[in-house]
Amino acid sequence: MLIQPITVETIDQIKPMIFDLATRYRKTLRGCRYADIRVEVDEGQSAAAENGGSKHSSKDYGFAVGIRALSGDDMVAPGYFGQSLGAADLGRLEQVVKEGLRHAHHRARANAERKAAIRGEFGPLADALTSIIMGLRLRMALVPEVISPKRALEIAQFLLSAFGPPAPAEK
Repeated sequence: MLIQPITVETIDQIKPMIFDLATRYRKTLRGCRYADIRVEVDEGQSAAAENGGSKHSSKDYGFAVGIRALSGDDMVAPGYFGQSLGAADLGRLEQVVKEGLRHAHHRARANAERKAAIRGEFGPLADALTSIIMGLRLRMALVPEVISPKRALEIAQFLLSAFGPPAPAEK
């Protein structure tokens, strides 16, 4: 089975599925009032030289998901889920995000239920425990790249052409 590499272009491929989970799937979770799902993909390449000679080069990526749910009946509270992912997770990303959203939702419900229960025990201090009320408009946004992967590759290729491939590690 060929595993697709993770690149910043992966975001464009998964965006509709993530949007659907944050909107339609969220509504199937009883008492889930709101959910946001953040997916991060970052790519990095580096090359180093020492005393005019090539020392090393590397290429890596990061892939993670973070979820926040606001859930509850009378009292609404937040719950969170986060996970680092790898290339093998891409094929089952919808399942991973659904499980994460359910996890965040269950944490939020437990948080809300506990807040509601505690509220009755604290008398005048109970007003400090409030339900989360948010006036939200749904948005889908991408954070712009600091430097494009194409430009980073051009820089890495320049450094490799200027200094050559990395020297073998000294023993």
